[in-house]
Amino acid sequence: MIWHINVNKTEGKFITRELFAKSKAIFSLKNEPVDIIGFYSESHYGVFISEYAPAIKPESGQKNAVHMHFISRKTKATGHIDDITLGKGMMLYLPEY
Repeated sequence: MIWHINVNKTEGKFITRELFAKSKAIFSLKNEPVDIIGFYSESHYGVFISEYAPAIKPESGQKNAVHMHFISRKTKATGHIDDITLGKGMMLYLPEY
């Protein structure tokens, strides 16, 4: 899992993809139990959904519609999830709607 915490380095400037990326402290986590909460919306860009998802390449034409946070069960690590790969045997449960 690649994750970040926000560190404001915008100097009051309008936030671009580049400035957003610069304003993060990025970390990785592997083989550690975590709890995840996430939100999905195609209508809340700029509210709680960032259009600047690191795992989505700008030239792909795809839009981000997910915002996820995690809390480690072993350490004090907590933050925003940028990219996640589920290991063998792992399951992701999502509500049906």
